[in-house]
Amino acid sequence: MATLETDIHRVPLITPSRTTRLMMDFAFRVAQEARDRVKVGAVIADARGNILSYGYNGTPSGYSNEMRDEEGKTKECVLHAEQNAIIKMSSNGVSCFVDETTMYSTIAPCVSCSSAIVQSGIKTVIFQDYYKSVEGLEVLEACGVKILRIKREER
Repeated sequence: MATLETDIHRVPLITPSRTTRLMMDFAFRVAQEARDRVKVGAVIADARGNILSYGYNGTPSGYSNEMRDEEGKTKECVLHAEQNAIIKMSSNGVSCFVDETTMYSTIAPCVSCSSAIVQSGIKTVIFQDYYKSVEGLEVLEACGVKILRIKREER
């Protein structure tokens, strides 16, 4: 995985390895499970490329799958893909503190998801598209999580 350049936010742009490409493809496939016009997917893998968990944006289990209110705004109960992946992983008794883990996400994480990523022990985040704010990336950077981005055309 060679660094090509950095983007406007100083995040290294990379040429994805075969494993990174596979994980990002899976994250985009998982995103299609979201029952919303905005589809986000996340995959957590260990250093050997084993998938530990995955998630997509959606409502809590047992709740209505309707993710938007009457005005078209996202309901407060909606979980982000990164949150769902971390929750699924921890509910299965898997820890990111045991091994070097990477989260592959279709979109850069928000502040709340970034905080959860840090607390879960994930060491690297690789994403393709930016979220509406870069504050989440600032949290990751301040906490020592490695951040990388692949170009859209590289996927």
